[in-house]
Amino acid sequence: MYKNRAFFLDRDGVIIKDVPYLNTIHGIEFLPGAKNAIKIINKSGYKCIIITNQSAIARGIASLEEVYSIHRYISESLLRDGAIVDAIYFCPHLLRAKISKYAINCNCRKPRSGMFHKAAKDHKVDLANSIMVGDKRSDIVAGGKVGCKSFQLYKPKIHRGEWVTFMSLLEVVNFIMRNDYDGLPP
Repeated sequence: MYKNRAFFLDRDGVIIKDVPYLNTIHGIEFLPGAKNAIKIINKSGYKCIIITNQSAIARGIASLEEVYSIHRYISESLLRDGAIVDAIYFCPHLLRAKISKYAINCNCRKPRSGMFHKAAKDHKVDLANSIMVGDKRSDIVAGGKVGCKSFQLYKPKIHRGEWVTFMSLLEVVNFIMRNDYDGLPP
């Protein structure tokens, strides 16, 4: 069907420091090695697509405009360093939202797969030959649901489970580039 492969990356805790309910560019801190990892992804021929839950919008902590501003800042900062993000998809929904228009039981909030399917259609991505890198179980479950090989970044408070885990995005990317990932479980 589609021929493109992609690295689907969670935003907070994978590319930038996980700041709860980030609502300003002033709280953005890129994680060590993240920019270099994205450059390697770019050179390898994979698409680089960010897939992120952003419930701060539904909670009334961040506006849609603030989230767009944060994503623009991330993309422009990466681009200045020679790293390209092909697209950013985010879910603003939360069932028990403070902002009523975002209080829906959507299909895009991870661990659901709506953002993956939209990205696959928009960018002609073969999900079964793509990678998901996240720091939460919901990231890994969502990637697995669509057939992506999933890698979880390890944090001491997260159970390592049955998935392959790493300390940074750069470590995952280097592992994949050195090894045949096709034999790993989705």
